[in-house]
Amino acid sequence: MGQYKESFENHQLALQIEYQIGDSSSVASSLYNLGNIRYKMGDYQLALDYLNDALKIDEEMGVLQDIAYSNNRIALVLDAMGESEQAVPYVSKAIELFQEIEAKRDVDWATSVYAKVLFCAGQTEKAKSLITGVIKRAQEQNYQSLLIDAYVIISQIHLQQENYDEARHYITLGLNLANKTEEMAQQALFNGLLVDVYAKANSYKSAFEALQQQKQINDRILDAKRLDGIAQLQAESEYVRKAHKIQLLEKDRELQSAQLEQQKLESKLAIEERQRVLIELQMDNANTQLALSEEKQSRQANFFVFLIILGLFSMLIVLLFQRRKMSELQAQNARQLVERKNKMLSDVSHELRTPLTSIKLQIEMLEHELAEDPKQAYSLVHSKIASLNYLISNLFQLAKADSGDLELNIHEVEFRDWLSEFLQQQHRQLAEHKLELSSQLEIEKSLLFECDLDRIKQVIENLMSNSCRYTHEGGQVVFKCFTQDEQIILSIEDSAPGVGEHELPHLFERLYRTDKSRSSQSGGSGIGLSIVKAYVTAHKGRVWASQSDLGGLKIELFFPLKQNKGQDAQK
Repeated sequence: MGQYKESFENHQLALQIEYQIGDSSSVASSLYNLGNIRYKMGDYQLALDYLNDALKIDEEMGVLQDIAYSNNRIALVLDAMGESEQAVPYVSKAIELFQEIEAKRDVDWATSVYAKVLFCAGQTEKAKSLITGVIKRAQEQNYQSLLIDAYVIISQIHLQQENYDEARHYITLGLNLANKTEEMAQQALFNGLLVDVYAKANSYKSAFEALQQQKQINDRILDAKRLDGIAQLQAESEYVRKAHKIQLLEKDRELQSAQLEQQKLESKLAIEERQRVLIELQMDNANTQLALSEEKQSRQANFFVFLIILGLFSMLIVLLFQRRKMSELQAQNARQLVERKNKMLSDVSHELRTPLTSIKLQIEMLEHELAEDPKQAYSLVHSKIASLNYLISNLFQLAKADSGDLELNIHEVEFRDWLSEFLQQQHRQLAEHKLELSSQLEIEKSLLFECDLDRIKQVIENLMSNSCRYTHEGGQVVFKCFTQDEQIILSIEDSAPGVGEHELPHLFERLYRTDKSRSSQSGGSGIGLSIVKAYVTAHKGRVWASQSDLGGLKIELFFPLKQNKGQDAQK
């Protein structure tokens, strides 16, 4: 939940900047992302407000794909709010638009949402027909995330229709896929469906096992999300309630069995009147055994209840201790978050104010015809606007990285040829700053590197730019590239001046500068290395900073040669 809050605040900051510069496309994208975050946080009404605002801008701009995404997401939120009938026109519109632009996978995605809405609205057979088609196409294309959602819907439909074998079949498929993708929330959901299936099929032992598995997964989810002690107590209470309900069902079945046995005995008494005395003795003996059995079961039940109460009391003590400890950690994290947020807002305000002040001054000089060289003044205004746009673009990319929405265009690249040509361009740039660039490319010419080449280019340019900005004239920059343990490693180091050992862990923090007195003209915006870390992390790589033997700074980038390509990013 903390990650959602931080991502929400970053998107809000980006949205304010986008409103100021009047970028409608970026405003709509940020509103969509804010609505999606609120939907994941369970704040459905606020999510619906953001998504409706995004849809209005999308319709004004006329981008069919964005209009379809917004309609489909609104349908999901309305369904979560219990407004299934209101969701129907939105998801129908999304399907129509996806079909128009021939986005087949998105058509199936929206169709699964439509099936879910129809099921909640009581149109079970139509929902069943739609979701069956989606499952078939998703299995052919191996769309795992879509398959998981579809298996949930078809399982719920069969469960409602009391087709327990079919329901259990699809639940097993979904559970296996959720285990493979390590989706704990989906694992818990499928185990919960198994509990319902087994309970209705009178398989109480299996129901207990599925319930315990669901509880274990929910416990891991609660630990991973750092939920407070109240939520954990609610989960424990729900577990005890369901367990007690299953026990009651089991006892009811035993009672019905005992009553049936008693009816058989009474029937035998009526039929075998001549053996009445013998049967009565047998009845007395049976009743005695039944009483002993019930007394034994009662003692066992009381002992079991005592163990449950003792266990819950022990867990309550532990949870209260953990809650107190967690509250202290949350308070400390909250203070640190506020301090970081205030510092970031202050730095962003400073970075925006400086070029805006310069732009204002130049415009006033032009307005009052005080500029000696109007062309130069206009050129300076354009330069400052470009600087502002670059800063805002980088902040937006960092916000997307925080929320996991950073998109990569992964392709296989013959990396040595591209790198050789790129370094020739950098030779000229560094020569203008009176720096010497030497390179060592220890990789095969035929080596294929799976990466987003534009992002890799920006990473290297940012590092070269840092070397140009901070290295003394006459210094040197050394670039190395080699492979090791299925990794491709890039190393860039420069000569003096260097960076203090205590400052190395902070180099990749946003808006951090080693020299606080530097201005944006000489010290940059302070987010170049943050962009580097975000792009490297998006490639499933890592970055390391250390002091160089040349007297300056050494940055090493570690990338896997092969990227595990996920599903295409949607919006």
